[in-house]
Amino acid sequence: MRKNFKGIKKKTSVLEMYGHYFAVLLLSGGIAWVVYDIMTNPLHNEFYNRAAFGGSMILLGIMAIVVVIGLVYVSFNLLLDFYHQTKLPLNKEEMEKLNITNPDEYLEFVNNYLPVIIPSTNIQNRIIFTSYLYLYDEDTDEEKEKILQNAFKFSKAPVCIDNYEYIYDFSNKVTVCHDKYFNELTAKLFSNEVYSSVFYEDIETTGEKEC
Repeated sequence: MRKNFKGIKKKTSVLEMYGHYFAVLLLSGGIAWVVYDIMTNPLHNEFYNRAAFGGSMILLGIMAIVVVIGLVYVSFNLLLDFYHQTKLPLNKEEMEKLNITNPDEYLEFVNNYLPVIIPSTNIQNRIIFTSYLYLYDEDTDEEKEKILQNAFKFSKAPVCIDNYEYIYDFSNKVTVCHDKYFNELTAKLFSNEVYSSVFYEDIETTGEKEC
């Protein structure tokens, strides 16, 4: 039987299984020894005071470095998100390259592309507009034109099939023209779960504001 034991391969080590217990024992023993030394050798107090002061300074230094690194990381990602927002909304070719095939996938892309900030209302309107224009196939071009005209308003020109390029012109203001039609459009395009995770608001089903 004992000869057969030699054929069993080692899977782990005692240190891997019980290392944390050894660390706790060593730490506890070290603390106990320091307390004992302080009680029996008062002359060592100055050494321990200096060690404690030095340790606290090192700890404060580490904390300051962590805070600075955290602020730099957050600031970098914040600036990166603001830069990424300048690349939205996507055009049809960009959606095809990214293999975006439906409105929910578009919003999921936006959520990953802007992980820190919520898209501005200006960008949200353009994302919803292009979602319907390029990713919704259940309405005809005529139906799309009518719904977009009812839901949105361009500051430069009427919303019509000949002026859809204005959605990429940021000197052209895009606003919601009628809440009722806008809410019906968002409910048609997106699941509430994905919509709320990106824009941090639920899809409304009613509205009052008109042009």
